[in-house]
Amino acid sequence: GMTEIVLQNYYQQPAKEQQILLDPLLTPQENAERYFQRFKKGKRGQEHSRRRLEETQAELEWLQQLEYQLQDTVKNSDIEEIAVELREVGLLKDKNRLHSKRTLQPSKPHEATCPSGFKILWGRNNRQNDEISTKMLKNGDFWFHVYNAPGAHVVLKAGQLNTELLDADLYYAASLAAGYSKSKDDDKVTV
Repeated sequence: GMTEIVLQNYYQQPAKEQQILLDPLLTPQENAERYFQRFKKGKRGQEHSRRRLEETQAELEWLQQLEYQLQDTVKNSDIEEIAVELREVGLLKDKNRLHSKRTLQPSKPHEATCPSGFKILWGRNNRQNDEISTKMLKNGDFWFHVYNAPGAHVVLKAGQLNTELLDADLYYAASLAAGYSKSKDDDKVTV
């Protein structure tokens, strides 16, 4: 029949008295169980919130990458690939079904040669970046990307392990990664 109880909270230093409200219709064990259930629910909610925060941050990074790609787009095929990616995840709806029947020719990653003659590849959108990082990257190759900013994945095709590269080669590849990133106008870019 009690409506409240005052207990010592030993988790505070020094221990302080704390008032806890009780349901007068419940027994002491039922009141304790009710608080324990609320604690477990709060703990599950905290874990769920932490997981959702991580998922939301990953989605935000992906959307920032798409935003950068749309601002920095060079060709219509790049825009079409971004539109396909947005349709695949359900963020963009087809207004006209005739456009969906058109065959999309996937664009190829860009290519250059570094000062020592090694091939360098870089992507301008998520599909190209994924292709470079998962299909074209081999043992002995070097991968470049700007730290904490959306941008191109750059691969220097060294060909085999323990290949000696000139500083000019590494600087050239890092410059491509920095130049095709959202941080391209910054004074200093970490790659």
